[in-house]
Amino acid sequence: MLEQPLRASEAEQLIRSLTESGDVYFRNPYVARRQAERKIENIDIINALQRGKVREAEFENGEWRHQVWTARFTVVVSLEDDGTMLNVCTCWRNQS
Repeated sequence: MLEQPLRASEAEQLIRSLTESGDVYFRNPYVARRQAERKIENIDIINALQRGKVREAEFENGEWRHQVWTARFTVVVSLEDDGTMLNVCTCWRNQS
């Protein structure tokens, strides 16, 4: 059982581990709509999660969420309390 909120460094390690093991859940249809509107592919999200910087958690909509950002994308995720799954909540392109 995870003791949430995780520190950003702890969340970063877990996020990378879960993306490597394939335990990533895209909250459809909401995330799918956002991806289509913003022309963001699943591979863009996975790459951002594997390489991005993780911000400290914020409590939103009843759960702790972390923003993971790169120069091109921001992906908002939550972690299951048992630490076995990563939920993609939303995503957007960053202004350059």
